[in-house]
Amino acid sequence: MDLIDNEIFDIKFFNGQIYLLKKSIITSSQIESSIKSIKYSGEKLQKDTVVENSKLPPFIAAFYKYIFENNAIPTERDLISYYLDNYYDLKDENTCSVKKTLSMYAQNQLLSITGIKARLLRSYPSLIRDFHFYQLCTESKLFDKVVYSLNVDYYDGYDLIIEYGGKKFAVALFIETVRGNLYKSKKLYRHNPVNSYEEVNLSINKSDCQLVGAFYLYKKDHVIKLLEELKKKCV
Repeated sequence: MDLIDNEIFDIKFFNGQIYLLKKSIITSSQIESSIKSIKYSGEKLQKDTVVENSKLPPFIAAFYKYIFENNAIPTERDLISYYLDNYYDLKDENTCSVKKTLSMYAQNQLLSITGIKARLLRSYPSLIRDFHFYQLCTESKLFDKVVYSLNVDYYDGYDLIIEYGGKKFAVALFIETVRGNLYKSKKLYRHNPVNSYEEVNLSINKSDCQLVGAFYLYKKDHVIKLLEELKKKCV
């Protein structure tokens, strides 16, 4: 498919839905370059009990919408500002509530902005790490198709959909830490498996990751590890 302008491939209107197909210009090396100078401030921030126990609009939605709109990785400040602007009504300098149009999330509840920031920043490194891994898998050309779907990630709990050897796989990535394993197990537990996809759980030790700036990223070795796991399932 050819570009219509510098970034748009197509715009479709169909059955009450709109599709905008854009060119993505972010590469794994560009992600690495962009995060080198980001100072991560999410360690050991105080948790707010109300925020921690509330159903909030998903951080991944803001993260990937930002990338879609800007073709860039958001800094901490960018992501926090974008998330709050899109999903909350501010009451004062440290209090907000979820927009009334988002009725599926916490309603009629005053929430601490500081608490929201702390919760969002705990997720920030893994959002970057998973998107970087998607790019590594895509750039490797080792698979027939590599897809990230926000809907599949949020509702079904899988990080990638990969086609290889005539089969379709739903891939869940696990970092071997107490918090990482707990988060992933809860995520997969509360969602339904993806129909017609074979599940693959890829467990990765944090000590095997590459440290770029303040962030631990998967390496090309992990792409090979995933390939070997898929090969086993194609025998």
